[in-house]
Amino acid sequence: MRSSTATGHASLTVRYRSEVAEFEIADTGFGIATEDLERIFEPFERGRGAEVRAQPGTGLGGELRVRSTPGEGTTLVVRLFLSRAEYGAPEVRAAQQPIRGYGGRRRHLLLVDDDPAHLALATNLLGPLGFDLATARDGASCLELATAAPPDLVVLDISMPGITGWEVARRLREARPTAEAKILVVSANAHEYTPGGRDGDLHDAFLVKPVDIGLLLDTVGSLLGLQWLREPASPNCEPAGMECAAPAGCAHHLEELYELGQIGHVRGIEAKLNQLEAENPVNRALAAHLRGLVTSFDLKRYMSVIEALRASEPG
Repeated sequence: MRSSTATGHASLTVRYRSEVAEFEIADTGFGIATEDLERIFEPFERGRGAEVRAQPGTGLGGELRVRSTPGEGTTLVVRLFLSRAEYGAPEVRAAQQPIRGYGGRRRHLLLVDDDPAHLALATNLLGPLGFDLATARDGASCLELATAAPPDLVVLDISMPGITGWEVARRLREARPTAEAKILVVSANAHEYTPGGRDGDLHDAFLVKPVDIGLLLDTVGSLLGLQWLREPASPNCEPAGMECAAPAGCAHHLEELYELGQIGHVRGIEAKLNQLEAENPVNRALAAHLRGLVTSFDLKRYMSVIEALRASEPG
């Protein structure tokens, strides 16, 4: 697709093969200075040219490839893993209570990612469920930790400083202490996607970032053969969507809890729930229930409960 502008043109080219989509956006605009090429990948970052500063926008973020010549134009290429759409009636997934742990012996997980934010997310999700966690920021550290304490599962990024994730996976497979460990690749490198799990594969499964929390837990449970333990149904506002009344003293917090849920601000929700609970002990049951949903990243259920509470408030 090509579009003409006042002084040039912009074009969009889409390619799709093996469930990987490639979007190429090219223009004949101002271009990007060489010193700005790396900076544009930082969140909310923009170039420094006078013409660029005059344009509205929030900047670029994510994993992109770019080539640009100042005064001539820019080409950006984005690659995403996009699975094929399945036709027919959609599968209806029954609502389930939040996961609180699993049965059997305690499992040892090794989380490997050079991005501290991704490590923190995985740690905050899996730690409360009873896993013994170790973390590494690069391949060399991963191999050292795995040799010292062989894990049941390695959650492994691909692009890391030094040794790549694929090389780490190969060494883990070849080493006697770690050969039996399951390997789950979690990476934004969608163009390297292969499902894994076959004879000779270096990994057992592959998830593409950003990862759906439910899918991550399903995959971890499947690879380790876990029986998840779930929270008992709460007498307040269960099942999600039932009409219920807000406990005393929490009505003025509902709007903020709703807004925080809309943007997925987990830490903000937790802080507000702590405040709600501290103001009136009557609110403990509701706060505990909502906190359980948020801890399990079940924001859809969280929003259903909040919406039901808001609807119960007098108009």
